[in-house]
Amino acid sequence: MDISKITDDFIRILKLDTEPIAVKLLKNKGDARSGIVKKQINVCQLVANARHQQRTSTGVPEHMVCSLGAAALGLIKTPEAFVDGTAAVNIYTKTKEAGKEFFKNTYKIGDSGKKFEATEIGPLRKHEDFDVFVVYVNPGQALGLIHANSFLDGSMMKADTVAEGALCSAIGFAFGEQKPIIGFPCAGDRRFASTQHSELVFAAPMKELSRMHDSLLELFKLGPIYPVPPMVDYETRMSRRYTISEKDLI
Repeated sequence: MDISKITDDFIRILKLDTEPIAVKLLKNKGDARSGIVKKQINVCQLVANARHQQRTSTGVPEHMVCSLGAAALGLIKTPEAFVDGTAAVNIYTKTKEAGKEFFKNTYKIGDSGKKFEATEIGPLRKHEDFDVFVVYVNPGQALGLIHANSFLDGSMMKADTVAEGALCSAIGFAFGEQKPIIGFPCAGDRRFASTQHSELVFAAPMKELSRMHDSLLELFKLGPIYPVPPMVDYETRMSRRYTISEKDLI
């Protein structure tokens, strides 16, 4: 599998603004091939460094701030406040009960305990051994990924509409369920990692990369995927002042 070519094809066909990235979940942080970031920095920031600056780095929970993101990746056991719902009260929900339901819908590997010591994140083109690949897209670009996913069997892609911890939740879901997903980046992703208002996040397990890539190439043969070309061969009406009259044709 030529990862660099696949990356270039994704960027070329979808006209991506930033690099697709690779995420590896490590049971032993000693297996990391890049340096561990020693300052307090969240997963979304590591992702931003990878997609904007092509940097590979390793994050560990003892040098992270966001407990929800760490729980989503299984770097820590999910804290009780995200289990009983209290973390959402007066922020996202009115009551603890609503908060409990809210966080039930946020995929967290940490719900079954701590599973990993670290996560290594970098540009997809530089990593052949990874667990999940992530692409930031706008809604128009997302269409191409949705259609590439359904090209062979018509299957529907899940969308995470909780919009809290969405990047990390999407990575957790892609790893845990081995299926692709689209999510709405949360306020933290936008605040701390400079994710733009127009961006959505797509994540899928490594095993889906070749299938998605092949389908994207097949769809591209049928015509442009993004941007969708406009159809403009309709009859035009303009104000009388600007409309050609019979005397203009003499």
